[in-house]
Amino acid sequence: MRVTETLPFVWKTGSPVVTDEFSNTYRVSTAEIERLPGWRWLYLEDENYLPSSHFADVSVITLLSLVAVILAMITWMLLSKGRVYIEELMRDIQNLRTSESRLRQLTHTGSEAVFMLRDNQIIDFNEVAESMFGYTRSELLSTEMPDLWGSAQAELVQKAMANSEQHIEVEALRRDGMSFPVELNTKHIILDDGPATIINLQDITVRRQREKLVRYQAQFDALTNLPNRTLMTQRLERAIGRSMLNDGFVVLMFIDLDDFKRSTTASGIKWAMSC
Repeated sequence: MRVTETLPFVWKTGSPVVTDEFSNTYRVSTAEIERLPGWRWLYLEDENYLPSSHFADVSVITLLSLVAVILAMITWMLLSKGRVYIEELMRDIQNLRTSESRLRQLTHTGSEAVFMLRDNQIIDFNEVAESMFGYTRSELLSTEMPDLWGSAQAELVQKAMANSEQHIEVEALRRDGMSFPVELNTKHIILDDGPATIINLQDITVRRQREKLVRYQAQFDALTNLPNRTLMTQRLERAIGRSMLNDGFVVLMFIDLDDFKRSTTASGIKWAMSC
């Protein structure tokens, strides 16, 4: 059985649309039938109907839009993290430069010469080292550490460096060949490119001179520059000790000058010493 459904339409001739009883609107398309003159094909297209291809296009566009949004978010996150990383890196570099500048200020404004060595080769030093030894920077960089000591001191310094000893007093050599006393302190460190040794040198020339002056003042009379009672006692005790070891004897001569104090008061110490 063939069932034919009839739908009532309202269509005005020549109108591009028709309307059914449910107020649905359709677009009208017509075509002439060649074999049946006077007859035409009539096509109705529901305006509310969207073909599957349309939904497929919409799905593809939606998916592409979603992918674009996700990519944009990922790009934004990467850029944000990259910006933060770059800012942290620049801050770390600035802090490193500041720390390096402060370290150089500390080493350059001090009174100690600081050397950094590797296998007796000088790899860095401060400005105090240049002025202390009288070398230029290029000359010191091409100089080995043993060349800064006398031949008799090189072995002592090498031992001190090997044992990382502290407060060793040795004689150093300037560029002009003059020797001067220094206090040496060593320390082994680990750098990014390998182990190294730090040497701190303090020029103790002034200290030695002061110590010598103190010893002289403690053992000699300031007025006559003659050995005082303390030095006389020390030398007498040593002489007695040597004589006892050698089964010998000691002779002590005592000279008493009458009115010596009165002469120095009246005529002065220079006249008294010349008599």
